[in-house]
Amino acid sequence: MKKFRLTSLICVGILCVAVCFAGCSDKAAVSDGDANTFTYWTSLPASLATHVQSYNEVAMYQYLEEKTGVHIEFIHPAAGQENEQFNLLLASRDFPDMIEHSWVSYSGGAQKAIDDGVIIALDSYLDNAPNFKATMTDKYELSEIYRRNSTTDSGQYFGFTALNTGNYRVFGGPAIRRDLLEKYNLEMPVTIDDWTNVLTTFKNNGISTPMTGMISAVSNGSELPFAGAFGVAGRWYLDGDTVKYGPMEDGFKDYLALMNKWYNEGLIDRDIATNQQTLIDSKIVNGDSAALVQGYLGSALGRYLAQKEAEDPNWDLVGADYPVLNAGDINEFPTMEEDVRKTNTIAITTACKDPAKAVEWCDNLYSEEGLMLTNFGVEGKSYNMVDGKPVYVDEILKNSEGLSINEALQLHTRATSAAPGFNQAEEYLNQYYAYEQQRESFKKWEANTAPGRTHKMPNLFATEEERDIMTTIEADLNTYVNETLWNFINGSESLDNYDKFIETLKNQFRIEEYQKILQNQYNRYISK
Repeated sequence: MKKFRLTSLICVGILCVAVCFAGCSDKAAVSDGDANTFTYWTSLPASLATHVQSYNEVAMYQYLEEKTGVHIEFIHPAAGQENEQFNLLLASRDFPDMIEHSWVSYSGGAQKAIDDGVIIALDSYLDNAPNFKATMTDKYELSEIYRRNSTTDSGQYFGFTALNTGNYRVFGGPAIRRDLLEKYNLEMPVTIDDWTNVLTTFKNNGISTPMTGMISAVSNGSELPFAGAFGVAGRWYLDGDTVKYGPMEDGFKDYLALMNKWYNEGLIDRDIATNQQTLIDSKIVNGDSAALVQGYLGSALGRYLAQKEAEDPNWDLVGADYPVLNAGDINEFPTMEEDVRKTNTIAITTACKDPAKAVEWCDNLYSEEGLMLTNFGVEGKSYNMVDGKPVYVDEILKNSEGLSINEALQLHTRATSAAPGFNQAEEYLNQYYAYEQQRESFKKWEANTAPGRTHKMPNLFATEEERDIMTTIEADLNTYVNETLWNFINGSESLDNYDKFIETLKNQFRIEEYQKILQNQYNRYISK
C-alpha cells in the first residue's frame, strides 16, 4: 500500500467539514443514562478556562456531536491539580468512560494500567477504528513510529495517541539579532568559530552580555544546541540502537571547554545559572544581549518581535542555524518534539459501557476530516478554503475582542496544544506564527529533523521494578551531574578532573545500571 505524507491531506481531497450546525451550542444535554453519552476526563488549558467551562463549548466537539450523535460529558480536574486528581480517580475505582492522560507515566506503564483493570486494550476493537488502524499500519511514512509509541511492550494498543504530522519538529534553537549582524558587517554564524567571532564583536561594541538564556540550554538540559556541534546530546540519546549518555561520550568535554572559554571571556551570560525569564526578557529587549542560546518560536521570537515592532521596526531577531564545527556539517541534536506526544492519550476505561461505540467516536480524530477539525476547526466558522488551502478567518487572526491567536483558536480547535489525533499541520503553523522571522526559522530548523529523529529517545515503558530502581538513582544522579557540569563551565572545577567525574558516575551514581535499564526498555520498544 502506498504511504502518504500527512501534509498532503490538507490540500488533496479537501474535507467536507460542515459549514453550519445551527443551534449546536444550545443543544440540550443528553441525560447520563443515554446510551449515546460518554464521560471523558481530561484537563482544560488554563488559558481556555477563562473563556469556557468545558470542551463542550469548543466548536470542534460541538461539530463531532452533531455528526456522530454522541454526547461527551467532559470532566475537568482543577487547574494545577491534574496529577493529584488523577491519582484520586485511580484510588476511587470510579472511572469515567474515557481518560486522557500520559499513560507512559503510569506506574508500571500502560500495560500495568491494563493489567490493573483501569483501561482496556484496544486490539479487539480496531475494526471499529478504521482510520486509527490504517494510521498505525502502513498509511503514512511515520506509521511504524506511530504504532510503536501507541502500543505496550507486549504490542497491545493502549489508547488514542497525539501524533505530530509533517516534518516540522524543531521549534527552538539559537537565535540572534540579525540587524546587529548587518550593523557590524557580520555573516550569520554557522560554525563554532563563527559564533566566537560574532559574540566577541558584540562584546567589543558595548553589548555587555552577548548571549543569554537559561541554564537548561547550557548544561542542565537533555538537548543542548551547542553541544550538538560536538556530536553529543545533553543527556540520554540513541546512537543507532544503542542508548548513550552525553556527558560520558567523546566530545562533551570539548563542549564544556568551549562554554568555559566563553564564560571566562564574558561572551555568555555570567548569571545564566540563576536567570529568570524576566531577566532574559529585559536583557534582550533592552539590548544588553544580542543572542539566545535557545530561543523558541512563540515565547521568544514572537513575543520579542511583537514588543519591539512599534518601537523599532528595524529590530530583527531570527533563528540561527544549529552550530557545527565545520562548514557543511549537520548538527544532529536539535531541540525537537516527539513524533508521538506522550502527554495526551485517550484510553477507554474498564467502566465504559460500550467500548465499541467509544472507539468509533475516537476514530473520527484520525480521519482526514479529524485532522482538519483538530488543526483548523469548522469550515466557515474558524477557516475558509482559499486556493485549496485552509485559511483562518479574521476572528482568529485579528480577533475583535483582542484575543490572541492561541486564545481564539482554543475556542474552535485543539491545535495549540497536544491533542489526540493529528497535530502540527503545516498550514496551521504557517498562520499561527505570524512573523516572517518565525516561519523562516522553523523552515531553517527543519533541516535538523531527519537526523535528529535518529537520536531522539522514544516514549519508553518502565516496569514497576525498573521504575523503582530508576527513581532511586535519578535524584542524586541528576543533582550531581547538573552541579558538576556547571562547575566545569564556570571554572570552579577544573576540566582536568573530567575523568574523575566519569568514574564517579560509574562507581557512585550507578550510571551504567541506569543505562542498561534504558537499553532494555529500548530493546523491547524496537522488538514490537
